[in-house]
Amino acid sequence: IVKVGDARHLLYTAYCWPKGVVLCDAVSTDLLHWEKRGPVFPRETLRGTHSKSACPVCDPEGNAVKLGGRYVLYTNDQLAFSDDFEHWEVEPLRAAAFSGRLNEVCVAVTDHRSPGRDDIVLFVAGTLDRVEGAGDRFYAVGEALMSRKNPRERLDVLPGAVLAAEHPFERSTDRLHMVPDAGKGCIFLCSLFRHAGRWWMYYGA
Repeated sequence: IVKVGDARHLLYTAYCWPKGVVLCDAVSTDLLHWEKRGPVFPRETLRGTHSKSACPVCDPEGNAVKLGGRYVLYTNDQLAFSDDFEHWEVEPLRAAAFSGRLNEVCVAVTDHRSPGRDDIVLFVAGTLDRVEGAGDRFYAVGEALMSRKNPRERLDVLPGAVLAAEHPFERSTDRLHMVPDAGKGCIFLCSLFRHAGRWWMYYGA
């Protein structure tokens, strides 16, 4: 959920199996009543393009931030720009490719230290097997620094994982019994925000 003006946009993934997965948008002004607006990228959806894992660039309080006059949205396979958070210009981008074989974007935050000047911290969940010091893990959370001036450009990657499996419930293979590496642990980030001077990270295992 991201706040844009007085509205909140709930960006979710619809599984149109076996055709694929599609990002959709629902909008509310009171968090109780929601208007479903359908696919975020309607033209691409009609062409059969898959989209998953909405990752809008936000400030630490969950407000969408305009960079260079436009909102920015990462997905696992696209980078999109919008003037109004409703109509998007879409281009292909392997935003998470650095992290390994399996990967997905999670959260993108800016304006965390110097509003108007900070680059984008992009959190990515994946195997991280191409990130130095990440260890031998199935799924963990890492960070990349993306350029504020050019959100396509990756400036740096933080060595290792910032969040990884430690507990038995994070290493369960009940759901992923068909994946041999799942026993190494599976962590993916759902949301991140700053409250009362601390960062709060909510994750799935």
